[in-house]
Amino acid sequence: MKIRASIVFALSLTMALPVAAELQDPTRPPIKKKVVKPVVVKKAQQKWALSYTLVSDQRRIAVINNKVVAVGEMVDGARVVEIESDAVTLKRVGKSIKLELISSSSTAYQKESVTP
Repeated sequence: MKIRASIVFALSLTMALPVAAELQDPTRPPIKKKVVKPVVVKKAQQKWALSYTLVSDQRRIAVINNKVVAVGEMVDGARVVEIESDAVTLKRVGKSIKLELISSSSTAYQKESVTP
């Protein structure tokens, strides 16, 4: 009977070992958890402001983002491919971007459209 009681006692100790392994040492200093903040990557939306265009027989120029440009020149990462009297077409990363001037009672507005 004594042997049986010692076997039961030994088995109960072995069953308690996994539970005891999960317990933390109360004298151990707390472990600082590394907090990783998620990185938010925003895709930069490139904006082009078309101020005005000048189209004549001799030249075609436009003012985009306060920079005077002609066909073939670069403005803020986009190439000017066409200048019309009321619009400019840009090309950036294979996409065409059309900037249009719309005048309404002496106020100029910009309309931007992107086509693949």
